[in-house]
Amino acid sequence: QYSIVHGNFKLIMSLDGSYRAHYLFPNDDTVMGTYMSFVNEESLNNFFDDCPNAINNEFTIDISRQNLKRTTNMTKSQFLKVKPTVDEFIALFGLSLWNDYTSSLNSELAEIATKNRRIIIEELHKMYKRKGVSDYTSRLGEVLCLLTFEERINDLTNEDIELYRTLNIFNEAF
Repeated sequence: QYSIVHGNFKLIMSLDGSYRAHYLFPNDDTVMGTYMSFVNEESLNNFFDDCPNAINNEFTIDISRQNLKRTTNMTKSQFLKVKPTVDEFIALFGLSLWNDYTSSLNSELAEIATKNRRIIIEELHKMYKRKGVSDYTSRLGEVLCLLTFEERINDLTNEDIELYRTLNIFNEAF
């Protein structure tokens, strides 16, 4: 259980943060940094004030602004385009937990992941039918593309974190 959650934690957090930022802050540049925090253009000016390490604030804020704009533009545009429902988000959340990375742990877990993904997709089909969506294939494709998109955002976020670590913003504990 630990391996599944630990291995997929960043992807799940990325998906959750993008979903909440889209619905809570649809018309501005705010992104969710963690479950309980957010960052936007305005807050960046003070965001690094209490950084424990000596950093170049001006340069760090400039890099952070660039990363924020890139992430905001990418996530907000995709979520505005697709507008996932709560049911679709829950399915994406489950699929992000039982993704292909999970199945690489061992063959028994791969079978469980495949079974769980199939069940989630079947539930989405039932939900679309129940809601009267007759041609839902394209809709399902758009929703599933959000998961692939979030995997890319997760990769970019990891790159950003390594850049911040190089800039001495984070210590090794982060």
